[in-house]
Amino acid sequence: MAVNVSAAIALGGCAGTSHPASAGAWKIGHNQALCFTAKEIDGRAFSLTLMRFPTGKDAGTMELGFEDPSFALTTSEMTPVVLAFDSGTIDEYYIKKAPEGGFRVLMTTYALKNILSVMAKASSLEVTAVGGRSTSFNLAGFGETIPVLRDCAEKQM
Repeated sequence: MAVNVSAAIALGGCAGTSHPASAGAWKIGHNQALCFTAKEIDGRAFSLTLMRFPTGKDAGTMELGFEDPSFALTTSEMTPVVLAFDSGTIDEYYIKKAPEGGFRVLMTTYALKNILSVMAKASSLEVTAVGGRSTSFNLAGFGETIPVLRDCAEKQM
């Protein structure tokens, strides 16, 4: 499935409106300085948010969020997690239960390009928390939303 990211921008997903555009089945939009892409995958919510820091050349914070009733953490505290995309692995971050339900991985970095380059080529993801709990997602079209997400974040700074 091809995602027309130029059309997503033209539809207004990141051109200053809070209404998300649809790129295929992926929604792309922003709420003030926070840009996002989101999709329901096999009945499970999946999202990625990005906010750039104006003080760093390539600095920002990202939050990968998902819901999966079969995924469980043994603690409500933050737990080390490995994000194994088919295009590369992102680790050294933590996962936690979100107060509203689901799970969140917060990533703050001064090298967004390192994380975004892995995500831009991704079509699948396996999330594994310490203790062996894991879940996976088919991310078809996700990688194509990453340049739009980054462009959105640049415009919101």
